[in-house]
Amino acid sequence: MESEIKKKQSTLTTTQNEAKDDKSKKAEVDALKTEVANLKSQYKTVLRERKNLIGTNFYNRFNKGFNKTHNQEENENIAHSEFLFKKLRF
Repeated sequence: MESEIKKKQSTLTTTQNEAKDDKSKKAEVDALKTEVANLKSQYKTVLRERKNLIGTNFYNRFNKGFNKTHNQEENENIAHSEFLFKKLRF
């Protein structure tokens, strides 16, 4: 999504530079501006949702405790969570 925003931003910049000389491209510049704004708002929304999900999983892990199980993958996740809790000093 970030690369898509960067591509649109670069096309917007080049179109704005061309529009300084050619006044007929003003509508195209406005359309690109709205596209970039929509992409940025979508990106912010997705990022906020992901951070919320990570925080929720982190909180659930804290409430669940750090009891080791027989599942190796889950034990690795528990070890990472323990490290982060110690690092963040919860």
